[in-house]
Amino acid sequence: MRPIHFGSAVARLYGVHHLPTVRRPRDVGVVLCYPAMQEYNRSHWAFRRLAGQLAGMGFHVLRFDYFGTGDSAGLPQQASVAQWCADIATAARELRELAEVRWISLVGFRLGAALAAMATVTEPDVRDLVLWEPAVDGERHVRDLRRIQQRKREMSVNPPRIGRRELLGYDFPAALRTSVTSIHLEDICCCRADRVLLFAAHRRREYTRLARRLGDGAHRSVQCHTIREQAEDRLDGVLLSSRIQHAITAAIAGPDA
Repeated sequence: MRPIHFGSAVARLYGVHHLPTVRRPRDVGVVLCYPAMQEYNRSHWAFRRLAGQLAGMGFHVLRFDYFGTGDSAGLPQQASVAQWCADIATAARELRELAEVRWISLVGFRLGAALAAMATVTEPDVRDLVLWEPAVDGERHVRDLRRIQQRKREMSVNPPRIGRRELLGYDFPAALRTSVTSIHLEDICCCRADRVLLFAAHRRREYTRLARRLGDGAHRSVQCHTIREQAEDRLDGVLLSSRIQHAITAAIAGPDA
């Protein structure tokens, strides 16, 4: 596990490179795409575990912070969906050069899945696009985050005051909110990934429509995997599920793993 900084001087990004732990590394690198700051802490441990599993199967893996988040340069006021999609493309190029891999697979969770899908519009040589509980509609996604915020307030003995620009404890400027709520993944004009793998804990009509849309008129495989988890909190159950993470790893590794 090796911390790195990459990208341009004005948009320096922080990432962690997980090196393969086998003698014969694969010629595919995997870029993990976080769901932005509101769910970063929630997904961080799961992403670390997934990165370790993939490295154990011979993959070079890069997980990183988007511009304006975490340890990367920039402020939330400077962040946007377009910038974060560009960051994913930058991370893919960095891993391709760093590890000398031929192909890149993108794995995104929630908002990160939407960003990864949009990044494939311009990023060539993406072998697998893994959509893990993707945020298909940005406005619905923000409403979902607000419901989570309200639930946390109701469970708190002394709920903190929430600023107008704040969402789940993080600054959420109006421009960034507009950028996120404008996401409509079913309207994606082009997806250049060779294979799309959609993982979810429950069957949802929007996922079925999305899979159909990504497969229409394209010579690619689109696979939907439903791996049910029983948990009081659906998303926490998904993130804590070793079954889903093992399934993602196995699907990327293929039958020869």
